[in-house]
Amino acid sequence: MAFLLNGSSEMFSDGILPLVKKGVITGGHKVMKKGKIVTCFAVGSHKLCNFIDDNPMLHFKKAAHTNNYAIIRRNPKVTSINSAIEIDLTGQVYADTIGKIQFSAVGDKWILFAVLLYLKVERR
Repeated sequence: MAFLLNGSSEMFSDGILPLVKKGVITGGHKVMKKGKIVTCFAVGSHKLCNFIDDNPMLHFKKAAHTNNYAIIRRNPKVTSINSAIEIDLTGQVYADTIGKIQFSAVGDKWILFAVLLYLKVERR
């Protein structure tokens, strides 16, 4: 899962809850939807569903919005946190398979890598 510290992500899941509850993720430094966590979909436990239910801090949008590099880059100091299942000896990162078994999907990682590369060049 790719996640911007300010609270924008394609997927909202249980792993984000402790960061929100501790005030690490507030959405307070964003330019758009300040104070909101913007996401496309949620996957998780009953605890997550209870957190989402009628929560004004959450703002659900289509993937065309959450994954739009033109929107993402409007926020200052974009940082991407990604998960990996394994990293091989050549440095390749696997985020979707364990051996030959499909475990997850790549998701929006490629979009965030492109945004971060663009921002690095743009802000020089």
